Amino acid sequence: MSYLTKYTRQSEELSHLTGKQKTAYLKLQRLGVPVKTWDDDSRGLFWIWTEVGSGEEHIEYYSKYWGSDELNAILDAADLYYEWANSAVAHVYEQ
Repeated sequence: MSYLTKYTRQSEELSHLTGKQKTAYLKLQRLGVPVKTWDDDSRGLFWIWTEVGSGEEHIEYYSKYWGSDELNAILDAADLYYEWANSAVAHVYEQ
């Protein structure tokens, strides 16, 4: 069972994101980073759920705390960054 929904640029769930932010979200999704959306933006624009999917090579609390170069390049290009909420979830915010 997959806990991750694959979105497209036209998906309603991404309507709160700017073009650059959508591009970053979709690139991370294609990279295998387990990204998810919120119902609101009180905890960031979207989040990374590190306990599912296959994103460990790009972000993992104990072994990839600072994230991979590829993950950070995607976020930087969209003026985004992440902060750990706990060992399983990282929130993504605007810089």
